[in-house]
Amino acid sequence: DYPKAIEYIDAALDLNPTSCHYHHRKSKILINQKQISSAIVQAQIAINLDYDFTEAYLTIAHCHQLLGRPNRAIKFLKNALKKIKNNHQKFFVNLIDLHIELMQYQKAQSILNILAKNSLFTSERLGLQAVIYRELNEPNKSLACLTSALQEDTTNIIAKWNLCLLYLKNKSFNNGWPLYDLGFAVCQRHLKTYKNIPIWKGEPLQQKDILIFNEQGIGDEIMFSRYYSSIYSQSALCTIICDPKLVEIFTHSHPEAEFLGYHAPINKNQAYDYVINAGSIPQYVDSSNLASVSLNIPQHYKKLINIQKAKKQLNIGFSWKGGVEYRDKIRRSTRIRNWQALFDLPGCHFWCLQRSLTEQDKQLINKFSMNNVSYLDDEELNSDLNFTVAAIEQMDIIITVDNTIAHLSGALGIKTWCLLPFCADWRWTFNDAKSYWYSDVELIRQKTPRDWDSAIEQARNKLFQLAQSKDLKKFI
Repeated sequence: DYPKAIEYIDAALDLNPTSCHYHHRKSKILINQKQISSAIVQAQIAINLDYDFTEAYLTIAHCHQLLGRPNRAIKFLKNALKKIKNNHQKFFVNLIDLHIELMQYQKAQSILNILAKNSLFTSERLGLQAVIYRELNEPNKSLACLTSALQEDTTNIIAKWNLCLLYLKNKSFNNGWPLYDLGFAVCQRHLKTYKNIPIWKGEPLQQKDILIFNEQGIGDEIMFSRYYSSIYSQSALCTIICDPKLVEIFTHSHPEAEFLGYHAPINKNQAYDYVINAGSIPQYVDSSNLASVSLNIPQHYKKLINIQKAKKQLNIGFSWKGGVEYRDKIRRSTRIRNWQALFDLPGCHFWCLQRSLTEQDKQLINKFSMNNVSYLDDEELNSDLNFTVAAIEQMDIIITVDNTIAHLSGALGIKTWCLLPFCADWRWTFNDAKSYWYSDVELIRQKTPRDWDSAIEQARNKLFQLAQSKDLKKFI
């Protein structure tokens, strides 16, 4: 209840307006309310009251990150280092993390080298070194650093979380899934509970009712739906809370379970025996015999859209931007000019599946595609996931970056080529050419960090061969 929290903190400030801690607490509440600019103002008041108040500096830097301004966060922290008298550890750690976010690995490494030379913050330093190695696709070196970090400090929860991600990315699931709940502690996952229902920890589910809260993001919701059948096949009642856009799709794909949107009321008369987050299920389920993720779409969806597909050509749906947070956006998103090498291929016509198109986006697409791109209804594409699904189903191939489109087309069984950054998310493993989650998704990776041209060139070669081959007959 953030409004109530603000009311109480304001009352406390009326009694003690010079408390830097109260001003800082208010800034944290404002961040939770997504009032980032106001949060910066409150944290700055705290600093004005106490120039050595380390946490307030870090909060302002975090606000700049949330606003997509990591360079400003770096500059702010460097200036702060000249002012404060002590507790520089968190500043250095945050600076390193910011440079990693910007893929400035050499700058991050230079700070780590200074810390190593002075034998400072050994466990945290080794943990960050492990992240750099992971970003550079050197899993063995990353594992060695994380092992050393935890030997130095067994309570280093950030190192444990990064160890979890390393295991999962390397498909060492027996080691990774038991650590995945650490994501709650480091704010990488959001724990959702309901009243006083106990959390399910693998107990027998015969004649038991269970409530499942989905993971954040539509992509994760689709990905973890692989585990639903292992739960509802055992339980008496399985209710799954998901994004409202997915309710109808999931209900048709998993008729044995009950699906509710996030804000839909839960039956108060239903006494659930257990509750669990979807991402926590794999640690209690044998994943070795599970089928890949799939969605079964009602026939009437296809009537939502009537695409006049280009005749005797491959009809290709594409999406070039991904990620919500700045860190993900700069890694996953391409530029339209990168796609020019694909747009000019003979025998291919492209359909834009990207949401929230701007006029500038369309101008760039038209410029680099030579008008070889068709557009769908923007309003429908932005508001109705069923419309997007119907469009994907009519495509011959989907070429996309790591975003919702990749998960949807993969789950629908549409031939999909997913363009990945050099250091891809753990869900796409290290060097696999095929997705672990979706049998029809091929993975095309950058050869070096930020090098989208190399990934596009690989896609171009594959697409040229397909467009010229006899396989084209099955598409047209």
